[in-house]
Amino acid sequence: MAYSEADDIAAHKADLTTMDWRMDQAKADLNWSESLILDVGGAGGLHAALLAPRCRRIYFTDLTDCNLRYKGEFIRLLAEKCERNGLCLPMARLEFHAGNALELIYRDGLFDFVCSFNAFEHISEPPRALAEMARVTRPGGWIYLTFDPIWTADSGSHFAHFHEREPWAHLVDDPERFEQRIRDAGATDQDIHEARVGMNRVRLAAHEQLLKVETLDLGLQLRHYQTWSGYQFTDAEAHPNHAAAMQKGYSSAELSTRGIAAVFQKRFGAGISSDA
Repeated sequence: MAYSEADDIAAHKADLTTMDWRMDQAKADLNWSESLILDVGGAGGLHAALLAPRCRRIYFTDLTDCNLRYKGEFIRLLAEKCERNGLCLPMARLEFHAGNALELIYRDGLFDFVCSFNAFEHISEPPRALAEMARVTRPGGWIYLTFDPIWTADSGSHFAHFHEREPWAHLVDDPERFEQRIRDAGATDQDIHEARVGMNRVRLAAHEQLLKVETLDLGLQLRHYQTWSGYQFTDAEAHPNHAAAMQKGYSSAELSTRGIAAVFQKRFGAGISSDA
């Protein structure tokens, strides 16, 4: 399918509508107009751009240096993209920083709201990244996470377009066979590299342990938690790969779960050091 700016922006708007609903479910009392916000794993910047009009200032950070990639024109190009689609981006409120989610460059307790959209399935050490997000959130502040698809979903490889008739191929194939499968379907050397290192391969139980249990040690209170199920592939459960994955030890629940969302509030009096 050809890329559409309008469809891309509509999808990002839908993400924020869903975020607002989840924040309401968490009874978040965030004063948006006075808030300093951080978007972790902000990639192309559209979530940050759409959040900018409602906040005092927003920083977004990503491992990919978008300023370098676009020769210092990243924010300007982002603003032009928004303008072409009827949006006004307040550029003075928006700032991009290249950086690692595992070692955020910001001081303790700086942000009122820290969010991350569809990055936690990629980040190599989710517990360390979440500890960093907790560290830079002020006491009483809020953290919002959502990510989809997780590694064990039928399209969890993030390269399902190269194995369209083989759900869970990334779980059933050995790594060499999977790489050859997607290469034969047109994957580039860069795609192969991303298939090797771009996903953290964390399973559902480990995500749940982190978000429901380990966050207590980070001074975070879980206010809302949600998982959802579904398949990108038609009749996925009837495919032989479903049974093959279960024979390898994957549960029906983790094979059917697509994504996870959580809302946390940092407890007053909670502190977290950067080496926690």
